[in-house]
Amino acid sequence: MAQYIQNDVTNEDHVKSLIATIIKEFGQLDMAVNNAGISSEVVSIDASNSDNYSAMVNTNLVDLYYCMKHQIIQMLKQKQGAIVNVASVAGLNGIPWAATYASTKHGVVGLTKSAAILIMRSKVFVLTRQPLALSELILLTNNLMAMMKIIMKK
Repeated sequence: MAQYIQNDVTNEDHVKSLIATIIKEFGQLDMAVNNAGISSEVVSIDASNSDNYSAMVNTNLVDLYYCMKHQIIQMLKQKQGAIVNVASVAGLNGIPWAATYASTKHGVVGLTKSAAILIMRSKVFVLTRQPLALSELILLTNNLMAMMKIIMKK
């Protein structure tokens, strides 16, 4: 059985409370999907805004960390569970005009892989998916066009 429960993942105490609510309601936490993410600007790193970057790091990485940490604690107690963290292909390759976003998604991939290695002898599984969103296709296309313009000028 699945159920939507609204929560503020920017607050670690709220995340702990969410896990407690799930256990009270359902008895255990079998699976979790962590899919919070924002991309607040598409510019080169030298033109990026530090406040926008901090917001992306907090949403895309820190808030996911809060969720994954407390999900793992619960699932290890249960001796089973599965967690899927949604990253991005930008977390595998990078995007020149969205380096700030890509760096947060690299963090998600690294955090997920590290957690998976740590708990690999348990029956708790942690993995990541890197979808290629339409907006990322647009970013990649724009990057290729920009690079072609630079190459054509030489």
